[in-house]
Amino acid sequence: MLLSVFAANQLYRKRVWQPALVTCHRAPIMMKYLSRASILPMLLMISALPGQGAESVADLSEQDFLADVPVVLTASRLRQNVADAPAAVTVIDRQMIRDSGAWSIPDLFRLVPGM
Repeated sequence: MLLSVFAANQLYRKRVWQPALVTCHRAPIMMKYLSRASILPMLLMISALPGQGAESVADLSEQDFLADVPVVLTASRLRQNVADAPAAVTVIDRQMIRDSGAWSIPDLFRLVPGM
């Protein structure tokens, strides 16, 4: 029984590897031509990449980065940037947590006005 399992295993291995040894002659040749033919377009694309980033970082200003920041309309009906709009900030420190007796973060958020 053990010998037959070993022999079957050897036959299986031979069958698996036999198709891998037989290769089509056109596939490797075609890949050789494809790789040679694709080198020139790839080199042309790579050489064009530095031209796309021609605008250097020194040419950019702060307004270029903040141009997409949304503008809010406040209660005074004036258009203001988000950074310039007045906002209430509440700091929850250790003493406030002890005094409130809160057990979870939602309990702490109930102490914040407007939440």
